[in-house]
Amino acid sequence: MSLSSDNIVLVTAGYDRTIRFWHANTAVVYRTIMHEDS
Repeated sequence: MSLSSDNIVLVTAGYDRTIRFWHANTAVVYRTIMHEDS
């Protein structure tokens, strides 16, 4: 696996019990996970 500086990912957790993975350069969510402990 190879990553460039363009592949920056942000991960957030919210009170709505979701974990979201974001493409930092575009601010687009590309994955959402429901979790009780998020």
